[in-house]
This record gives sequence, C-alpha cells and structure tokens, in this order.
Amino acid sequence: VVSVNDKLFVGSSDMTSGTYANCVKSYDRGSKSMLGRTGYWDATRLMHLTGTTIELVDLSINLIPVDLSYYQFDANGVPVSRLNDSYHSDYQMDVSVFRSFPDGSRFITSGYGTVFNKSLLFDRYLKPNGTYADFAFNDDASRIYSADRVQKKIDVIAYPSTTLVTSYPLQWYPYKIFRDNTTLLCISKTYNYQLTYLLIERVNL
Repeated sequence: VVSVNDKLFVGSSDMTSGTYANCVKSYDRGSKSMLGRTGYWDATRLMHLTGTTIELVDLSINLIPVDLSYYQFDANGVPVSRLNDSYHSDYQMDVSVFRSFPDGSRFITSGYGTVFNKSLLFDRYLKPNGTYADFAFNDDASRIYSADRVQKKIDVIAYPSTTLVTSYPLQWYPYKIFRDNTTLLCISKTYNYQLTYLLIERVNL
C-alpha cells in the first residue's frame, strides 16, 4: 500500500474483475471508497515517484522474470495512463531493492543499481555484479549512497558518471539506509545461532 495526497494505492491479488489487469486499486483514504482500478499483474510492490503528483511504478512479486510497470493517476485518484516495460528480463530488477530518485524522474532497483527513467527506459548500472541492499540520495541525486550487503560498507557513487567517490565501512551487514541531512541511518543485520538481529548504525557524511 502506498499513501499519496490522501489516497491509498494498493497492489492487490483481487481478480474479482476477471483479469490480472485490474489488481492495482486506488481508494479515498477518508471514506475508504474505491476510486479506480488499473494494472497489469496481481501481487506487485508499488512505489511513489517522489516529487510527482501521483505517478507510481511497480514490480511484480510472484513472476519470473520480474515485470515492471508505470501508472499515472489524476488528483482524484482515477487512473489516467499506464505503461509496461518492453525489456522483460533484459536488465536486473529486484522487488526488495527499489528506490525513487528525489525528483521522481528516475528510480533504482537491484543489487546492481539498475537505473530506469520513468518512461521505463534503462539508463545505466551503478555496478554490474554489485551486491547492494538499498540506496539513498543527496538532494540533487548527484551522489547515490549504496549499501553493500556483502562487504559491509556504504559506497558513495557520483551520478551520472557512476564514479566511486568514497566508501564508509560498517560494523554489520546493511539492510536499509536513510539520509537525515548530513547523517546516514543504516539498519544493519547480524546473525548469531540462527537468530537475526537488527541494529542501527550512523554514518556522518
């Protein structure tokens, strides 16, 4: 579920309409009344493109290869347009690694740091064969903070050149990262006797 402008957008498994192509549903948050349906597949993870009025992309959860789609809604939460990607597995995508650029013009997914624009056109990889778990950005997206889940570090990568600027070592294995002004907050994992612990690490930029 994604909440934007007092509307709720749901990637559902509801096929009562008789087709996969109506499983993305929009609701008024106050009244809970349904405003519209669209989509290509059931069971998708939706993400709002930051800075846009109501534009979203989604990745399929239960399809191999992963499928990518774009949706635009009007101010009332009614579907206006939709677009499905034309690549269908040409580029790496991962439903668990999925972030919007600050201006909503692009988004990034997968451990490789696969960047697409919102027309669903491939832009570039940050690091082919990369092992990134999550991403964050500075204000203008000229720096992408990339959390490496294998090497226990955060790479700072210049965009669009994809040049490595610097790296910050971590104590544990990063899972999610968030930028708070000049600090990166990193939710990290560690393991002990089949138990997983989540810990918070701070990185001063």
